[in-house]
Amino acid sequence: VKPVIEKVIIKTVKSDTMINELASGSVDLLFQCSGADTINAGLDLVEAGIVADSSFYRNGYGKIQFDCSQFPTDSENVRQAIAYCLDRSEFARQYTGGYGSVVHSFYGLAQWEYAESVDWINENLNTYDMNVEAAKEALDADGWNLNADGTPYSGTGTRYKDVDGELKPLVITWCNSEGNPVSELLATMLPETMAEAGMELQATTTDFGTLQEGIMHAGDTQYNMYNLATGFATANSPWYYFSNDEAWMGNYNTNWIADQELNDAVMPLKNIPYDDRDEWLTTWQNFIKVWNEKLPDVPLYSDEYYDFTSTRVQGWENNATWGWQNAVLDAWVTE
Repeated sequence: VKPVIEKVIIKTVKSDTMINELASGSVDLLFQCSGADTINAGLDLVEAGIVADSSFYRNGYGKIQFDCSQFPTDSENVRQAIAYCLDRSEFARQYTGGYGSVVHSFYGLAQWEYAESVDWINENLNTYDMNVEAAKEALDADGWNLNADGTPYSGTGTRYKDVDGELKPLVITWCNSEGNPVSELLATMLPETMAEAGMELQATTTDFGTLQEGIMHAGDTQYNMYNLATGFATANSPWYYFSNDEAWMGNYNTNWIADQELNDAVMPLKNIPYDDRDEWLTTWQNFIKVWNEKLPDVPLYSDEYYDFTSTRVQGWENNATWGWQNAVLDAWVTE
């Protein structure tokens, strides 16, 4: 295809002003819009005849990402306890406004594996429904059963654990990005229930570049968790992200997780011929089940994306695996 749009200008927009920019003509395209507020505002423009829209399911998911090399989120019990402290169904309802749903492992709504595994997923994966008592049980089993003075945990306040003779508090550090509606919603839903379970959540809000430095261990500070999102490549290769190979730590494996069971579940996918769908699906199901137990992320939602285009843009066709950079080749602009 020979492109007919002579010049493409890529512009940074902010989530709280980008719909206004589209309406004013400051931008012609907003791609992969998510969240009820943004989508509904865009659909209002569609109804007014100002813009056009197209939608598709997401090939990925929004998440709380754990750094599994940092104490105390190096423990799967702690990670599971945090998951039990969040009403993910309510979070998804509030954030997506019905334009998405909760997922329970390393998958998105656009994946064919998900489409062929809906019943299997419902029967085999832990949904981590909000349950503070389950969170407490997970923490008790992990040894978080002391007060600050070393006496048995009283049931209120921050839990402590004896780690090699040193009492350590159950403090979770959370790095989030400024101006992010996901961060704002998590900040209203997580701290109280985590405190009820005996965890202290310490939040740091910063710019996205500093957040990325923390994830990559390139900055001065690493945190226990970050709220982020992920998208899968068309040729999905999950072994890059959960292998124990040290060379991939921080580059692909940004959870910094070195878990032998997870490694053993994901690596067999690498050698399956691309056309052996049955073997791939069975192995993939086993992998996402182990992942669901180890919980390197808390999956929050996989949503329905919307592209909004000005009426100047014609021939716009996009989907979960195509991408705007490919769709733009077939599109054209009228004056």
